[in-house]
Amino acid sequence: MDNRWSYFVLPFLAVFIFSLLIINWSEVSWVFDWQIVRRVTEDVVSREPEPVPDEETELGQEAVGQTDQIRIPSLGVEAPLRSPASSDLNILAEELDRGVVLYPESVPPGELGRSVILGHSAPPGYPDIKFDRVFSDLGDLAAGDVIEVYYQERLFGYVAEKVETMSVEEYGHLLLEPAPDDYTLIISTCYPPGRNWQRWVATAHLLTE
Repeated sequence: MDNRWSYFVLPFLAVFIFSLLIINWSEVSWVFDWQIVRRVTEDVVSREPEPVPDEETELGQEAVGQTDQIRIPSLGVEAPLRSPASSDLNILAEELDRGVVLYPESVPPGELGRSVILGHSAPPGYPDIKFDRVFSDLGDLAAGDVIEVYYQERLFGYVAEKVETMSVEEYGHLLLEPAPDDYTLIISTCYPPGRNWQRWVATAHLLTE
């Protein structure tokens, strides 16, 4: 009797588990990618404490002792802002594991011209490791949303204007255009999230007192 029970139950369980995997594949597929599993392990071992912003600091004011970082309250984004001296792709890749990156060939936040901040994105269901998901919801940024950038112990506030989808070529041309005669912030990430096919590009302008 027990053997006959096993004969029917085990195949049923196998089909049930297989069906669950198929239905929820977007949520669990990362488990079968050894590179992602390795990144999860590295993240658990090397994760640094997340920056804690000074809630009382006003826009445009000094933020003494505050580490460089970006905050987008409407998206729940908080991440260290890294400032590598080189635009070498390997160096940028290493820095993107530690936060978002101020592109070396752009101007610093708060200065006249175009500041460019880069960050990763990842598809739904991707594990929250390192900063792979930091800009996954960039497409939800709305006009008027405030972006806070802490840089060299000052807090700069930007107001979002728009989010566009661009080809990689269009984005490259944007970065080569002459710097605008205002205080512009560009935030960019891959689109679709986690795919290096196109770019999500958010444009924002410095809030003035």
